[in-house]
Amino acid sequence: MAKELRDGDGSDALIGHGTLYKALSRLEKSGLLDSAWEDADAAAEAGRPRRRLYHITSDGRLAAAAALEARPTADPLWFPGIEPA
Repeated sequence: MAKELRDGDGSDALIGHGTLYKALSRLEKSGLLDSAWEDADAAAEAGRPRRRLYHITSDGRLAAAAALEARPTADPLWFPGIEPA
C-alpha cells in the first residue's frame, strides 16, 4: 500500500510509513479493519520479515461505501471532513 501511494498520484499525501501505520491502527481500533501477522514460514520462504496483513471489516465496507457516496469529487484521496486541495 505504501509503495502504491508513493508511486501514484497521491505521493505527496504520504509523509512516511509511520503515518500510514498510525492511520491503519486507528482504523483497526475503530473496527473498520482487522489485521493479523502473516505466517512466519511463508515469510521465511520468501526471504523477508513477516508482514502485517489488513482486511476490511463489514463495518469498514459500509463506511467506505458511505464515504464514496458522500464524495463531492472524483479525487481518490478525498476523505469525509477533509476538503480536497
